[in-house]
Amino acid sequence: MSTHKSPATTFSRRRFLGTTALAVAAASTRARAADPAFAFRYIVASCMYGELPLSEILPELAKTGATEIDIWPRVHGNQREQAEEMGFDTFAELLANHNITLGISTRYDLGPYGLQDEMKIVSLLGGDMIVAGSGNVEGATEKERVQKFVEKMKPHTDRAEELGVTIAIENHSSQLLY
Repeated sequence: MSTHKSPATTFSRRRFLGTTALAVAAASTRARAADPAFAFRYIVASCMYGELPLSEILPELAKTGATEIDIWPRVHGNQREQAEEMGFDTFAELLANHNITLGISTRYDLGPYGLQDEMKIVSLLGGDMIVAGSGNVEGATEKERVQKFVEKMKPHTDRAEELGVTIAIENHSSQLLY
């Protein structure tokens, strides 16, 4: 008996990335044809720079073609703390000086129910998204747990809508949505 998999059932990382790139390019072409105003937003996560100062990171973003930053707190970076320490007015000036805007604030540290203050800050800085995990919710079944999560999120999503901020819940390990 052979343990060799047929090429039809094998999907290497290289094949996946190549196929995904083609699919994205095709979708982009279709989107632009359907809506000439469509444009991708290029964003870089600050955590990719460890704990380098924002003053060093922001000039580098233009080299990547990015126009936005996704700002991360500790433990993956510390740029969120840097922004708070310098003051959000100064941070906004620093962004403007480098033609970069705040796109996302990633806040796994706050959980999905602790985003109220961050939504205000993101909105004030011109950002429009916060990424968080789902946390965990008690319940007998997955369906019940998800229903409880959705109910608990309603006041947060209502406030996010008022502020023009999207809450993105990522499927993250050891959490409800995984």
